[in-house]
Amino acid sequence: METDNILIFFDKNKYDVNNKIKNNKIVLNKEECLYEAINNNYEGFKYEGDHNQCYLFNSDKFDNNMNNDFKHWNRNTYIKNKATIDIENMEDTNKYSSHFTQINNNGYFADNLINKSIVQNEDECLFKCIKEKDNCKSLIYLDQPKKCDFFKKKIMKKNNNSNKDYDIYTINNNNINKYSDKIQYLLNENKNKINLSNNSYIEHSNENNEIYLYNCNGLMSTDPFCKKEFNENEKKKLINYSDCVDINNINNKYYEEKLFNNACKNKYGNEYVYDNDISNIENIINCENGSKKVKCKIQFINNNLIEKFNNLEDIEKNNRIILLLLFFILFLIIIYKLFNINLK
Repeated sequence: METDNILIFFDKNKYDVNNKIKNNKIVLNKEECLYEAINNNYEGFKYEGDHNQCYLFNSDKFDNNMNNDFKHWNRNTYIKNKATIDIENMEDTNKYSSHFTQINNNGYFADNLINKSIVQNEDECLFKCIKEKDNCKSLIYLDQPKKCDFFKKKIMKKNNNSNKDYDIYTINNNNINKYSDKIQYLLNENKNKINLSNNSYIEHSNENNEIYLYNCNGLMSTDPFCKKEFNENEKKKLINYSDCVDINNINNKYYEEKLFNNACKNKYGNEYVYDNDISNIENIINCENGSKKVKCKIQFINNNLIEKFNNLEDIEKNNRIILLLLFFILFLIIIYKLFNINLK
């Protein structure tokens, strides 16, 4: 048995728990849950965070409303953009990560679900799509929010927990007694790791109290997966975004986009619409209370750009052309009259 792992002091899904602790401390990862349970003499805890979902699709059209159960889950959506190659080892990420383009699915599932499964991480989900070869055209990886509920008592298990979205960890008293000399050492080690392991929780909103920022090991990001650092110097880019829009009661893609279009028109004018480019994963940004702000663009009609403000340079150029045409017509009229006078 490995005695350098704090998990040796727990049984997983072997027992059940009751007598929940009120006002549970907010935790950020499983290690902190383990630490809290032992340090406070709790008998066990329910942990959510290891049941990440992987959905594979035989389509790249995202029109079906996503289950509300996943509303607050962090999610990444990918479309396969290259042919499948044989991959011998799932850990060899360089062979398959470049086969996908990340898009913004705006909270919708694609058609033709192939299968769904529980995965450890996003790489495993990508690998599953690769193994499906050409049958898999897109995928959604849903990262389960991390949560711990602590309990005072451990009881015999009554129901099968295999279909739940959580795991139950209970104290293993035999190992607590057997390796008591290791406990404090392991607790200290895990406590140090906890301070470095926070990668995906909401730290604070910006000065306008509109955009969620995530603490990524001390760096701020608008991406809960911490793939891109938020640059304070790039705030000016947000001038092309609408105000925050409440979409909590909208479950239809058509009406949602209509709401986004109206938000852009209300802020910038009737010639502006929602920029629904799914290849831009930043075209929708989280606000507070589940609302969203969207990127706006000037509308194209018949391939002619409608501008909010007149381009003076183009107007002057057009006026010069019109004047030249008028002078040319006038010149033709004068020549015609002179020619008629000479004939008389």
